[in-house]
Amino acid sequence: MGRRKGIERIERRIAQLRERAAALLALEEAAEERLGALREQAQQPAGRIRAARRTRAALRAERRLAAVREERAQLVEDEVRAIMLSLREESSRTRGRLDRELERMAPLQREWERLRAMFDALESALETPALSELAGQWHGALQIPDFPVTEEQGYIKPFPPRAILF
Repeated sequence: MGRRKGIERIERRIAQLRERAAALLALEEAAEERLGALREQAQQPAGRIRAARRTRAALRAERRLAAVREERAQLVEDEVRAIMLSLREESSRTRGRLDRELERMAPLQREWERLRAMFDALESALETPALSELAGQWHGALQIPDFPVTEEQGYIKPFPPRAILF
């Protein structure tokens, strides 16, 4: 259960990063528009006091734009790094669990492969002249899927549907 909470925490952090970066981008775009408007106003004729105010306003807008850009860049750098570290930790835990589960399945896999060998041996025997004529319904129909088998793979039954089993 702890693993799932870790993954959910990463998902939330990614969503928060997306939202915060989008909000900062909107602020950055607004600051760029404001700076552009102030620069246009600075080109218009004005008195000395008004020109000084416009210059100071443009400088403040430039500082604001630089601050918002820096904040967004720092957010991305910090959060992406933290998320990547969390992902590395979580994937390492998950890989360890997977390795332990696969170790438990090793005897089952060996048994499965022995069954595969028996199907292959029976198929080979059915192809011999002494059996092929009498076991025609089985010819080419015996197969067993690769290990591991999952429901999504659509498990192939090793016996054809028309075969009569005793």
